[in-house]
Order: sequence, then C-alpha cells, then structure tokens
Amino acid sequence: MLDPIDFSKPLIILEVGAGNGAITKEIINKLHPKGRLITVEILPKFAEELKKEFDDPRVTVICDDVRNIQTHLSKLNIKNVDHIVSGLPLGSMTTNEIDSILIKLYPVLKKKGIFVQF
Repeated sequence: MLDPIDFSKPLIILEVGAGNGAITKEIINKLHPKGRLITVEILPKFAEELKKEFDDPRVTVICDDVRNIQTHLSKLNIKNVDHIVSGLPLGSMTTNEIDSILIKLYPVLKKKGIFVQF
C-alpha cells in the first residue's frame, strides 16, 4: 500500500481513517526524520489510543471528521500535503458521502501527490 510513496524525502503525509493504527505504524517506520504525518480519526477512542501509542514529534493526531481537514491544516500552517493514505471504509458509504469526503480531500493534495486507498 505504501510502495508508491518515496519516503527518502521529508514529506507531509495525511492519513485519514487511521483506525487502530496498523498503517500509521508502517508510515511512521518509513517516515523521513524531517517528515510529518497528520492522521485523522473520527472515533475518539481510536484517536486517544493513537496519541498514546505514537508519541512522536513528527505525528499529529486529529479527532474529527475528515471533511474538516482544511480547518485543521490551516491551524498547522499547512496548505497542501504530499500524499494521502486512506483507510476510510468507502465500501460501506453512500456515493454522496464518498463525494463529500473526496471534495474536501483533493484540494489539499499537491498536484503530483498520490492518493492511496486501503
């Protein structure tokens, strides 16, 4: 899933739908020392677990709906991210829900960025 991403560079990666952190862990293991991971999880229980497990200055855990991502990135002084890694359960969502999420995500992805869906 992460093979298309070149982790040798200090990237800003946005992970959405982090869940229990299985992919988060792999991203952090590959993340450049000057890279940054912003992970978004809507469920407070999972978000709190992520904050405890991944106590790393390169990692920011946000507990919110991913559709509010632009607000959070603004607060972090980030305009765009290099890549998006998604663990969102798109298969269980309606077309309207998926569209409303993608409409919010694509504007924050850099022009040559990669969107990877699990």
